[in-house]
Amino acid sequence: MTSHTRAEAIVAVWIALAAMPAFAQRGPAEHAWGYGTSFSVFGGVASDSSHTGLAGGGSIGWELVPWFGLEGTAMWLDRGARDGAFAADVTAVASLTKPGPVVPFIAGGVGLYHTSFDPQLSEMPGFYRRRFADARRHRIPDARDVSH
Repeated sequence: MTSHTRAEAIVAVWIALAAMPAFAQRGPAEHAWGYGTSFSVFGGVASDSSHTGLAGGGSIGWELVPWFGLEGTAMWLDRGARDGAFAADVTAVASLTKPGPVVPFIAGGVGLYHTSFDPQLSEMPGFYRRRFADARRHRIPDARDVSH
């Protein structure tokens, strides 16, 4: 064994021993669980029968106790010029077993989806067009509409 290899072996053994706690030392204190928080941002594309556009949003979650938490998600969908959509939900999540590598859970919540479009500037999506016999006849005038 060369002196260089011997020095490397001695340093490796010293590092391994130094990283181990001494028997007289106390281990780390038991950590009292607090609240858990998660935050995420996401993006991609969304498509329906007549249009594909960008989608983006975010989510935040609070784990109130180790087995129960709340999550909120919001997403914006680009539907083109003067068109858009927004979705949001709030969900409660409960674990069905104790913590482990895999934890089954149950979730339930409430959400909303809102879409808007201007039938004068773009074609109404097929989903809505099928539900209205004449989209212009059912249009509700707003402050920008000076024709009424």
